[in-house]
Parts: sequence; C-alpha cells; structure tokens
Amino acid sequence: MTELPHKTDLSALSRRIIRAMLVIVFYYAFLKFGGFLMNLLIVNYFRNDAIKNAYTSVYGVLLYTLVFSTALKVLLPAFMPLFSEERDKANEEAAWKTASTILNLVLAATAVLAALSLTFAPRVIDTLLPDFTPESRAGAIRLLRWMLPGALAMAFAVMAQGILNSYKVFSYPSAGEAAQKLSWVAALFVGVFVFRPGETGPAAYDVIGASFLVGSAVQTAILLFGLRKRWRFYRFGFPAISGGRLFAETVRAGAVAACVSIACRLIAQRPGLSEAAEGYWILTACLAGGCVYSLLLWLRARKGRTTLARFALLGAPLLASTLVARYRDLTGSLFQSGTRDGAYWVIEMAKRVVNLPSMLVSISLGVAMLPYLCDIAAKRDIEGIGRLSGRALKMILLFFVPLTAVTVVLSAPIMAALWDTGAWDSGTTYQASVALAVLAVSLTFMGVENVLMQTFFSMQRTMLPAVLGVVFSLLPSFGLYVFVELLGYDSAFQSLLAVCIAYSGRLALKNIVLFGFLQRRVRIISPREAAAFGGKLLVVGAAVAAVAWLVYRPVLARLPATALGEGALQFKLVKCVHAGLPAAAALAVFVAGCVLLRVEEFRIAVQWVKDKGWRKRPVEGGAGGSDGPDGPEE
Repeated sequence: MTELPHKTDLSALSRRIIRAMLVIVFYYAFLKFGGFLMNLLIVNYFRNDAIKNAYTSVYGVLLYTLVFSTALKVLLPAFMPLFSEERDKANEEAAWKTASTILNLVLAATAVLAALSLTFAPRVIDTLLPDFTPESRAGAIRLLRWMLPGALAMAFAVMAQGILNSYKVFSYPSAGEAAQKLSWVAALFVGVFVFRPGETGPAAYDVIGASFLVGSAVQTAILLFGLRKRWRFYRFGFPAISGGRLFAETVRAGAVAACVSIACRLIAQRPGLSEAAEGYWILTACLAGGCVYSLLLWLRARKGRTTLARFALLGAPLLASTLVARYRDLTGSLFQSGTRDGAYWVIEMAKRVVNLPSMLVSISLGVAMLPYLCDIAAKRDIEGIGRLSGRALKMILLFFVPLTAVTVVLSAPIMAALWDTGAWDSGTTYQASVALAVLAVSLTFMGVENVLMQTFFSMQRTMLPAVLGVVFSLLPSFGLYVFVELLGYDSAFQSLLAVCIAYSGRLALKNIVLFGFLQRRVRIISPREAAAFGGKLLVVGAAVAAVAWLVYRPVLARLPATALGEGALQFKLVKCVHAGLPAAAALAVFVAGCVLLRVEEFRIAVQWVKDKGWRKRPVEGGAGGSDGPDGPEE
C-alpha cells in the first residue's frame, strides 16, 4: 500500500490542489460577476415582479438546478473515478469508448426531456409553480420554451467537465461557465437597447431567452475547443452497450414513465385538492417513479462486470438521491410561489448571496480535490485521504463560521446594498433581511458538504451519501407540506419563513450525520484536535458577530438612507457603507483573534501567501501523481 508518510508529500499535494482551486476561483469570480450584472440589469430595466419571478424560477430552479445541478451531482462522482481508472489500467481508447457512450446517452435523454417539457410547458409551470399570478405564469411558460434548448448545452458541459477534470485540466470548464454568463449579459444588454422590449410584455421574455441561448452557444464552443486534443477518441453511437440491451433499458424506462403518467392523471382528477397540494403529490409520484427505476438499475448493475455496469452501480444511488434533492427543491419552490408577489424573487436573491462564497471557495476546492483524492484512493491510502480531507475541512470552517456570523448580523444592509434601489417598502426589506439571516445559517454546512462528499466519492462510496441525501431531502419537503397545507400556516411571511428554515435545517442535520459516518471510516480529525480547534473557532466567531453588531448600530443611526441624496446610486452607496464598515471591523477582529489564539490553520494560510506557494511548480513524482499534459494550473 502506498502511503503519504511525510508532511512534505501532503504539502506538495495540497499545493497542486490550491493551484487548481485558484484557477477555478478565478473563473468562478467572473461567473458570479456575470450573474450579478444579469440580476442588476433585470432588476433595473425590467421592473415588473412577474419578469423577475419568471427569470429566477425558470433559469434558477428549473434549468440550472433541475438540469445542470442534477447532472453534475450524478455524472461526475460516478464517471470520473472510473474514467481515470480505465485510462490507467487499460488505455485511452477503452476509456473513451465508455465516455462516448455515456455522453451520447446523456444528450439523448436530455433531448427527449426537453422536447416533452417544450410540448407541455403550461402543465410544467402549473405543477411546479401553482400559486404564481397569471402574469407570472404566462411569462414563465414563454421563457421556459425559449430556454429549454439550452438544456442540451448544460448536459454537454457537465460531461466535458468530467473528462477535462480527469486530465487535471480545470480552465476550460470554468472559463466556459463564466463566458456563458458574461455572453448572456452582453447579448441581453444589446437586445435591450436594440429591440427596446419595454418593462413588460412578451418581448421582454424573448430577449432574455434568446440571450441565454447565445451564452449557451459560447460555452459549448469553448468546451469543444478545450477537448480538441481528445476528440480523435470520441465515437458516435453507443459503442459500450449492445443494441439489444439499450432497447431493453429504453423499454423499462418507458414503462416506469407510463406508470408515473397514469398516477399523475389520477391525482389531477382527484377533487378537493388545492393547486399546491396537487402539484406536491404529482411531484411525489414522479419521485417515486424515478426511485423505482434507480433501484431496478442498481439491482441489474450488481450482476454486470463491464465498466458501464460499474458506472450504473455507482450512479443509481446518486440518481435516486439527487432526484429526492430535486424533489426537495421543487416542492420548496412550489410553496415559495405562495409568498407575497415579489417575495419569490427575494428568497432566490438571498439564496444567491449565500451560494456565492460556497461556489467561490468550497465548490471550487471540491472540484480541485476530487481528481487527486481519486488518485490517492486508487492507491488504497486511507490515512492520506483522512489527512488531506481534515486539513481542507478545518480551512473551510475557519473561513465560513465567522462569515456566517457576520452575514446573519448584517443581513438587512447586505440585501439592500445588492438588490434594493430605494424602491423597497418596509415589508419587502424585512422579508429580505429575514430570508438572508435564516439562509445564512446554511453557509458553514454548504462549505463542509463539498469536502465530505468528495471524500466519499473518491473512495467509490456512493450508497451512504445517497441514503442520507434521500432522508434529509424528504424530511423538509414533507414538513413543508404538513406546515403549510395541513396545519394552515400559509400566509406569505409564514411560507417564506418555512421555506428558509427547511433549507438551512436540512443542510445542518445532513452534514452533521455525514461527518459522523465519514469519521468512523476515515479518521479526519481526533477528538482532542476537534475540541481545541472548535473552542478557538467559537471564540473568534462570537467576537466577529459582536463587533459587527456594535459597529452597525451607530453607523445606521448616524448615516440614514437619504444622507447622500434621493437617487438610487446614493441609496446604494449608503447601504454599502452600512454593510462595509461593520464587515471591515469584523475582519480586523477575525485576524486579531486568529493571531492571539494561535490558530494553526490561519498561520498556515498566511505562511503560504508569504511564500507565494501557488507560483511554485511542484516536484514531479510527488504525492498525487504527475500532472496531465495541460497541468493543474489550467
């Protein structure tokens, strides 16, 4: 068994991961900047709440979450370990035979689902967003039909990311995502000033949808260019599966889909159900069908010996878990559509604020870690996996716990600085601050989750994370149904609060349990280490929150919203000061606390910056294997 006995080996591997992470963060920063510009453009030009609701629901929930995020969570953890292993043990052509089959199957399945959704777009919106106003509903249907072709680009992007990351190439997938969003913004900006669609009306949705397709085309072009050196291995068709087996699998999937369709029809004909309750049970029937198919696929895959059978064996639990996660998101969106008009958009904007640090830090770290963790796992070095994951976990906690504290305290000025132009009434302002404060609790657990999940996936352990994902996705979905539909707590603010609590509570419980199971399998941190580190972290987090609050109150009192004038720009500047000064004071206290308490992880980070370690090329043959032909710096 290969081991990592020396600290220098782990440091060399960590250096490689950090370099790759910085590349991903660099492009993710442009991605989030593009998203920020997109939101600003829609908020400031399209002032109608119906357009905001349609944009955030169709792109943010139906396309990005339902298509892109689902494919990302199912395909990458199941595909990458097997693709890397087959390249090492067999050859490039054999690995690409499997990759070509999976890619073509994914594109074919996405095309079928997109075509069905395009045909039945009104039914899709009525089921998933039943409490939208008629104007929001019509806009969502129109925008969904425009954006559905982009689902193919999203599915291809996930597979391209898996292939390129396996070669330790991170630049093209990250650049493609960033370019997609920036191109979308640029096309929308041009469309607004060329076609003058106005603040309302169908032309507004046409411009937004067409601009999205422009961005999708740019992303696809970048990914195709990134794969140019490997396209000679690609094969059309399904070379890793026989025609008979493919036909049989299609028949099974069609039979399950037919049963689900019949169940949905029976639910729709049942008298006495509210629109929200009908949508909830239709989603439940779809979830049941997807889980039944996943179980059947897993049972058949256990008997197979091919790489594609192993892919199905790993992917089936992930598919079931992810379907439950999407069920959770869609039921949350369903009940969220019952909030006060415009509050749906407010909650989605609060989620984006919370998701930003997770994407920039923890998700990029997880993406960079997975290929190297897979290399270590292939050598059966459990100790090395534990040491690497433990270091990453403590770094994540050191960053996210104080950030969570500051975000909760400054939720009102943060939301106002980002999204309010001075037009919000007191009710919207209060809703926005409550939404962000409750959702911010999930920040730390979002950061932890990526490290824990990638550690499990690198060891080809997908069943336990899948089971936990199912359990902690069903609980909040069922809880929302009971709270809103059965107990009758269905006012606008009660719905908002219930959705946000369910979102944060689920992440907290899931990751606490997930860490407990992983700690038993791979020793990530000793109890003594955990107690010492946790105590210091608690002190630093409490000090940061207290200072942010003590600075914020006098700043708010002495600098009212109209201190610089009545314009939107002046309003935003004041709100930036309201959020910025307390945040700066909290940052100073954070640094001082880490120094005084001698937090080792902070010292390591500072020393790494001093040494400019990310610029130093690691020694070939170090821990984690040599770089691919393009190197992790890409």
